[in-house]
Amino acid sequence: MRDSGAITGPRIAEAYSIREGDIHEITFFEPAAALKITLKRWISSASPGDTDVFGAQQHVPLMNLEVEINGTDSHCTSFGDLFDRRGERA
Repeated sequence: MRDSGAITGPRIAEAYSIREGDIHEITFFEPAAALKITLKRWISSASPGDTDVFGAQQHVPLMNLEVEINGTDSHCTSFGDLFDRRGERA
């Protein structure tokens, strides 16, 4: 996933409708086939008015990014296609 070029600052900014400068960090963790994207928070966690203390559902915009699989010309239609219905890696 890291080498696919699908996860870049400009693509993340577009997916979340934010400025690229509002992305603090994109970190890949290969042993777990995972990534962490740290975005600017507009309000401190657990402050009055915070609607998402645990960051739940923040992955949804990523589900529409196309990702190249295994360095081939084969593409899945979206990030979500990398997982089967049981939530296991496809």
